[in-house]
Amino acid sequence: MRVAAELAAAARAGRGALRGPRRGSVVWCEASLEVVVAYLFLSAAIVFEVVATSFLRFTAGERATWWSYPIVVCGYVLAFVALALALGRGIPLGIAYAVWAGVGVVLVALVSRFAFAETLTGAQLVGIGLVVAGVVLLELGGEHPS
Repeated sequence: MRVAAELAAAARAGRGALRGPRRGSVVWCEASLEVVVAYLFLSAAIVFEVVATSFLRFTAGERATWWSYPIVVCGYVLAFVALALALGRGIPLGIAYAVWAGVGVVLVALVSRFAFAETLTGAQLVGIGLVVAGVVLLELGGEHPS
């Protein structure tokens, strides 16, 4: 109840764009375009990193393919450029890196499982759950651009 009162007071005072359409409804936060763009860049960085890491599988062993090397290099370069753009738009480094690394680890594990038929043990699934929980806690506890 105290949180709802604080959110309502912040909205009346003009701090942030908090709105509640009617009493008892869920209060939501309206993000600025800059924040949305920052998180889109962070999402792109994650996708590029997952693609590059997944294609590393094709660069090793007896069946290494020449075309996988440019995909890996370009993927990592694009990932770091997108991460830098996200940081430049105000996402704190610790939060951005935690989300980037944590979500990347989970997605690569899932790609490995479904694309390459690698197994995931119960302990690994618990570890993935802990990574997700850690990223969520870091995200919720961090300061964000306004």
